[in-house]
Amino acid sequence: MSRALLEASVNRSGLVDFTVSIPTVAMWERDQKCEAVISDAMRWANQVTGHSSGACLFGDIEELLPYRTFDPSWTYSRKLQATLQCAGTSPWGHCTFHAQTCSTGKVSSMDVSGLPCPDMSLAGKRRKRAGSTNGVYCARGKYVTQHKVPIVITECTPELDMGLMEDTHPEHHMFQMFAEPGDVGFAATARRRTWVIGMHQDRSTIRQDPYELLESVKGLFANDPTTVQDYLVASRAEVLLEASQLAQKRRIPFQADCLDLTYLLTQREKETAAALNARFQEQFGRNAELEPALVYHLGDSATFGSWSAVSGRIPTYRVGAKSSVYWLPHYKRFLTAKEKLISMGWPSVPEIASSMHVPLFGASDPRRAGDLLGNAMHMQICGLMQLLALVSFSPNL
Repeated sequence: MSRALLEASVNRSGLVDFTVSIPTVAMWERDQKCEAVISDAMRWANQVTGHSSGACLFGDIEELLPYRTFDPSWTYSRKLQATLQCAGTSPWGHCTFHAQTCSTGKVSSMDVSGLPCPDMSLAGKRRKRAGSTNGVYCARGKYVTQHKVPIVITECTPELDMGLMEDTHPEHHMFQMFAEPGDVGFAATARRRTWVIGMHQDRSTIRQDPYELLESVKGLFANDPTTVQDYLVASRAEVLLEASQLAQKRRIPFQADCLDLTYLLTQREKETAAALNARFQEQFGRNAELEPALVYHLGDSATFGSWSAVSGRIPTYRVGAKSSVYWLPHYKRFLTAKEKLISMGWPSVPEIASSMHVPLFGASDPRRAGDLLGNAMHMQICGLMQLLALVSFSPNL
């Protein structure tokens, strides 16, 4: 989606004397529950660009490797050696979009991947290259190396194991950068990530310093930051719709005329919210329920203190963001799925869609919006990194 937005924005700008085309040709996603979401996203992207790229959607990227290239129980070093020495990736795979076997050898100038982050994060015990997801890095590295993809972009948590990246992408020079939503104006959203741009040693040339470009872009948004209140766009009906679904899930009688959703919280969540209220009062000398920009993530303990009190940012969305309760003590309700999407840069209300000159990406269905959120990259940051890569590096044709 960010690729389509980037393409349309550049073409509309009149800054270049040619038509930019950055078609998506192939995607890999092992979770079948994401297929419908990806299909929706591609339809939206086709509307934005005005053309279809006929992209393929394949499954588990590890299945690109020859059968039994490695056993999941093997050590990282053994998997790496097996991957580097294997004959190559499979030229064919089952495509969900076309319901047939399609070629995986798509000609591509740029690869953008959000690689598994659990093994990199504190929550995943920072196993890094020793973690169970190292095979995904091996398979992706094998594919982009074999096809000599000029530019590869990787998004992950800041703790990404760069040694793992260099091992599995031996023909790409790596440029590691860090960015967060505040760099593009979304200052009330916490989602710091590392973005690594890989330049192929034979097929790419550096034209600009990407670090300098990133810093110059950050300066453009420094004086116009968002606040939590900017994201609170849900209507009464939308709030109550999500409340009814949570009530059904938790087997609590739904109160149709009640906007105080405290009754839907579990006992542990109520205790966490009360403890955070008391902590806020003690630390700042103010009543938490009078603070409209205050957000608690009730999935964490009060001791951990996952809140916006210090940073002014919504606590980082994690894998369970679809079902986690992000509580607004001032409003006595939680952030809706649509509001979470807004905080991640999605054009899910007419005002934002209009300002971006793109069609509205509907998110009135809470379950659909929650599915979209998942592990999503921040839309504007993802588009920015692709722009930096395309400006800073050029393929050797």
